[in-house]
Amino acid sequence: MAYSVDLRERAVSMIEKGKSKVEVAELLEIGIATLYRWLRKKAAGESLRPSKNGSFIRKIDPKILEEYVKKNPDHTLAEMKQNLGFGINSIWYRLKQLRITLKKSYTISRAQSRR
Repeated sequence: MAYSVDLRERAVSMIEKGKSKVEVAELLEIGIATLYRWLRKKAAGESLRPSKNGSFIRKIDPKILEEYVKKNPDHTLAEMKQNLGFGINSIWYRLKQLRITLKKSYTISRAQSRR
């Protein structure tokens, strides 16, 4: 959970009024690195509002992925990454959402070896 904007502004104003950074960090129970980050934002003229998380999963069109798996059912995630241009985690996540499992066995079963 992100810290409120009010808390961020109070911390910065306490430092501007003369309190030390360590005192403010201990008093408000926040990390000193967090306090420095807020001070840098304030000095740069940026808002003290919490920023959105930088990580995201690129949206892969489910239809494209389903068609690819139907055409290439034996491809691994690494091969899908190479051919589709998406990250392995993104592909894996979308496959999980679509309930498509990719069970690969590198050993030969008895039934296959008898053929």
